[in-house]
Amino acid sequence: MAETHQRPIAEQFALFADAVGDEVPLYSRLCREIVNDRTLLDLAGHAMSGQPAANMLFGAVQYLLLGEVDHPLRAYYPAISGRDVPGGDPAPIFRDFCLVHQDEIVEIISTRRTQTNEVARCVALLPAIAELTGRRTGPVSLIEVGSSAGLLLAFDRYRYVYGAETWGPAESPVRLTTELRGQQPPVPDALDIASRVGIDLHPVDITAESDARWLDAMVWPGHEQRRRRLRAAISVVGPDPPRLVSGDALEVLPGILDSVPAHQNPVVFHSFALIQWDSDQRDRLGEILRTAGRPVFRIWLEWFGYQRNRPLVRLFEYRDGRASAETLGRFHHHGAWLDWGWAGEAAERLPTDS
Repeated sequence: MAETHQRPIAEQFALFADAVGDEVPLYSRLCREIVNDRTLLDLAGHAMSGQPAANMLFGAVQYLLLGEVDHPLRAYYPAISGRDVPGGDPAPIFRDFCLVHQDEIVEIISTRRTQTNEVARCVALLPAIAELTGRRTGPVSLIEVGSSAGLLLAFDRYRYVYGAETWGPAESPVRLTTELRGQQPPVPDALDIASRVGIDLHPVDITAESDARWLDAMVWPGHEQRRRRLRAAISVVGPDPPRLVSGDALEVLPGILDSVPAHQNPVVFHSFALIQWDSDQRDRLGEILRTAGRPVFRIWLEWFGYQRNRPLVRLFEYRDGRASAETLGRFHHHGAWLDWGWAGEAAERLPTDS
């Protein structure tokens, strides 16, 4: 089955409406109007290949509104207007905004990518790292594929609350609380992170206002807790960001793996990044890790191949040209809950190297 972003534009908007549902009523309503609006479908079609059209169009519009563009549409974004959402149908107003600012929207969606840095996904990343560090001794070298601004690479600067158990600096303004389903997740006894590097085709510079605003624009209207969390993470990471490398991960990653000292454990991870890759690209990534000539761990935080909005936490180990994989759990796509220890039948049917 083709991935969502590879489907016809109108179908992408219909699927997006089903996916967000009552979680984002504004986007759900707009999607159901846009599916029959050839002008707006053509506008959204300016998104780069592999980019989800709905996310890009809505992101571009909110990016302009966050930049204080004056238009009646602002009233439907409470974080921007500072008021309750008015009654009435927002679709005609949204359409007018898109027509008035068509050139600016085309420029944005034809040059930018969906580079959401959902910090709350660290509630799944942290126990996965705890799991692998409990199996291997020695320092860890973290490598993130599709890092965007690298906010997940700074996972140990945040405070975590797993039921009665907490982890991380108590003074951190980023507090990640998740509903526990299943087992109590492990947390690291100690961490020895030797290096961190993120790979992205176009890394996001959170010290640049335009890039930080783009991350903000990717947060859905009404999700103000997520927005506050993002801005807090930017304040924490901005003064000392991780190293980010610009390039195609399939070209850059082999050299980065070769540069990791022999006594360190390379750990490659990715979060909602490979949904923008086709199956051949995913296979090539597995081949790079399998033939690295050294043991490599991989943490997989993705939903493709299983169930949308119920992403899985998977742990791979590549050793002696072979790959082993296990499912550690599943989690809410925005970190609202974590089902640690879950390994349902659907997850076990997934390939061991994709």
